[in-house]
Amino acid sequence: MAVVQCMMHEAGRISRNRPALIADDIRIHYGELDLMVSSTAALLRAAGIAPGNRVAVYMESGWAYVTLIFALMRAGAVVCPMNTRLPLEPLKKQLQAIECSVLIARVSDQSRDALTGFTCLDPDGLVSRELAPGREDDDALKISLDQHASIIFSSGSTGDPKAVLHSYGNHYYNAYGANLNIRLRSDDCWLLSLPLYHVGGLGIVFRCVQSGAAMATMNVKDSLPEALARFPVTRLSVVPTQLRRLMRADVPEEARKRLKAVLVGGSSVTEDLLSEARAAGYPVAFTYGLSEMNSQVTACAPTTPRAKAATSGPVLRYRQVRIAEDGEILVKGETLFEGYVEGTTIRRPVDADGWFATGDVGQLDEEGYLTVTGRKDHMFISGGENIYPEEIERALLDLPGVEQAVVVAVPDDEYGERPVAFIDGSEVGEEGHMRAALAEFLPRFKIPDRIHPWPEDAAQEDMKPDRAWFRERAREA
Repeated sequence: MAVVQCMMHEAGRISRNRPALIADDIRIHYGELDLMVSSTAALLRAAGIAPGNRVAVYMESGWAYVTLIFALMRAGAVVCPMNTRLPLEPLKKQLQAIECSVLIARVSDQSRDALTGFTCLDPDGLVSRELAPGREDDDALKISLDQHASIIFSSGSTGDPKAVLHSYGNHYYNAYGANLNIRLRSDDCWLLSLPLYHVGGLGIVFRCVQSGAAMATMNVKDSLPEALARFPVTRLSVVPTQLRRLMRADVPEEARKRLKAVLVGGSSVTEDLLSEARAAGYPVAFTYGLSEMNSQVTACAPTTPRAKAATSGPVLRYRQVRIAEDGEILVKGETLFEGYVEGTTIRRPVDADGWFATGDVGQLDEEGYLTVTGRKDHMFISGGENIYPEEIERALLDLPGVEQAVVVAVPDDEYGERPVAFIDGSEVGEEGHMRAALAEFLPRFKIPDRIHPWPEDAAQEDMKPDRAWFRERAREA
């Protein structure tokens, strides 16, 4: 059983006087943050948190959240970041699904009454810069790579979100391999632009702590351009919709020049968007990942040859990828999750050789660069032809003014199923003109029968669209 020094303690020792967390009203160095983690871990133990306990965190991203993540892991607990968009009843349902009875959250008296059966801890009583740290012995600062560390609910592209369990080693090796691809230095600063209940957000935290780089925390109401103008950001992670909006925003030239890498994840990115971003001075690098592999699996770098820049990049260290006969992407390696949490059991769906089937479809070229074309479970058959919605979405996103696009299948008496699209954007053309424009890039059978405007009640900031929701709306229309 391999044991490593707590990553936060290592950062506190090596990068003691370097900034760890930067916000509007606070700047915390790694030496201080390590002490805060120690004091919070002591308070968690005093509150009855024991090794192996699953503890949910339901709060906005910030310095207190980062402190809690490492304090819970140092106490041997499993941190369960919860989606802050969840109302109370769905939150309770997810907590019950993972046998989690402890919740760290700022809870009103009314909500506390509704959370009967759960132990609610106030983060303000656990995390403070004023708390005196208790001394921890060397053994308390060592963590087994096999220790269960976190449970993240997947974004649910195939239906209900799954509870994905990661070990401390998964986080350790994911950060290590990612930092070998795009090297972080202690004078770098990564903006926490992705939520910490998402595996991409957690990945930023572990990459920064492992390399002693700073993290800048945004206010809830901050826009990306505002945050880039205010903080000394050199690294940024975005989904394609965020990148499109960033391209149309007024970002100071100084902030653009400061950026050394902009990681872009998601299947709906287009080659035109990447080229436009580079021309505007953004050093973009496309990446592919999934919750089950603790975020990144492959990634380009800003220095990737232009001919390969629209791929998802080569396989990162500590990961393996191969393509099955039917085109499905299979993965394994040091970052592969421990399994899905289903109550008190853990299910790890891998084959006899340890490969996990991602459900994504793609190909590896001769030089080892991965291109992802879509998902197996999104594909539908129309008049005998296989259609991947992602291909149509990419074509729509190349049309002027389109910022988001979702394509779903609806039943059709003649063809079996037909594509219908929803688009979001400013100054988009009329439906007939857009369909005519698509005919230049797509065969006729792939052109959507209808192109609807983006529904006003659709979630605007989710990491992935709720395809089941859009499919129902398309059928209603």
